[in-house]
Amino acid sequence: MRILARYEWPQNVRELAKFIEYVVSVDGNIGNDVKNEREFKKKYLFSQQREAVNSIKTIEDIEKEAIIDALSIMKGNMSKAARKLGVSRNTLYLKCKRYGIDF
Repeated sequence: MRILARYEWPQNVRELAKFIEYVVSVDGNIGNDVKNEREFKKKYLFSQQREAVNSIKTIEDIEKEAIIDALSIMKGNMSKAARKLGVSRNTLYLKCKRYGIDF
């Protein structure tokens, strides 16, 4: 408990939530397999931070997903998808070409 209270939680609520989910999933059985605070942090806390950092998507990934979703919802209609995305039809065509999205 002392280690957790002193920990700065660099990813704030997200990191704390993931840690709590983990603790619940193992019925609270943590910490008995490590010798000191450093090992505890390395095994239980820093891995949560690495997961959070690795889950960050690039803006390009988010944009590509949004385009694919819009085209899917609009059944391939470029004009409607472009309107929903807030870009011109020409811009949507160019972005589809850049991301390799078939339309």
